[in-house]
Amino acid sequence: MRSTQDELNTIRELICQTITREAGIRTTELAEMINIPERTMREHLRWLEDRGRIYQEKYNWYPLEDPRPQLRPLTFSPEEGLMLYLAVRLLVKLQDRRSLLSERMLHNLAQALSQDTKIGEYILQAAYQLTRRKQDAAHSRKSETLFTAHINRRWVRLTYQPYNGEPFETNFAPYTFEPSPIGMTIYTHGKSTIVNAMRTYKLERIQDVRLLSEPFEIEEDFDPSAWLKNAASIIGGDEVTEIVLRFSPSVVPRLRENSWFGFQEELIPDGDHLIMRFQVADTTDLKPWIRSWGAACEVLEPAALREEMMGETRRLAELYGWYVHRSTPSQQDDDPLGLNTTLNDFFG
Repeated sequence: MRSTQDELNTIRELICQTITREAGIRTTELAEMINIPERTMREHLRWLEDRGRIYQEKYNWYPLEDPRPQLRPLTFSPEEGLMLYLAVRLLVKLQDRRSLLSERMLHNLAQALSQDTKIGEYILQAAYQLTRRKQDAAHSRKSETLFTAHINRRWVRLTYQPYNGEPFETNFAPYTFEPSPIGMTIYTHGKSTIVNAMRTYKLERIQDVRLLSEPFEIEEDFDPSAWLKNAASIIGGDEVTEIVLRFSPSVVPRLRENSWFGFQEELIPDGDHLIMRFQVADTTDLKPWIRSWGAACEVLEPAALREEMMGETRRLAELYGWYVHRSTPSQQDDDPLGLNTTLNDFFG
């Protein structure tokens, strides 16, 4: 007995063959020719368009050649397979929504790595973990459309909602993608026609995306990592700001365990404390990392970032009913340690 998925695949292949044979055919004509409801036909056409099989001009449908590259077979040593499993674990942690594309990939990996080691079993467990994520069909469709556009080198038409500002539409060529642990998301970087320049868009803020027929080319000298130059996570650039942080003794061993940002950080002992000095293009991605250390991390420079963190700390204290203020110089003379001021702030 044939499965529903087999029937869907058969219908979609028939639609593609018909459009190839009858280039320029309209939706109503297709529905009548294949004998399925027009509404159902529109759903199939959108599915095929999102995957780069067909494209629409006005009311007419045309076939697209499939330039999809084929991946070559790979052979992994058991140690390499285990490293691949660690990458899979990061993928599962990154995705807060269910992704059928990821699940299919993990099942294929599990099958390929099922012999001789338990790595395939571990990867299969990761796939089952993804199935428990919340369903978001619209997000999955947008992601797959962008991936298809990148693979087939096709422009897309997208609607984007900035964090601050009004939504806008633009044609976009997705050059590359980058995951970010901050916000558990993926960004795409490429050329945007609204500014005729390279831009970075967050997938969750893309409201709608449609594959276009026009191809794009990625310049030969394009460096996928160049846009992350001097970035703490995603936002990079050539202009940098020097950051100086001071860490409490309790976290110094933990701080020394990692190189945190992929570029050189200068560590300077300061008694029992440790000062970290480095440069970044933008502090937006850096702030969550600073906050994660709590009171064990003090911002020394730049002054603007220090003031911002002080303001956040003050508001956080007030949120829990603690009202902190700075003592005046005269108060410091009577109370050099600030104990009375602190006690009054916290206990009234």
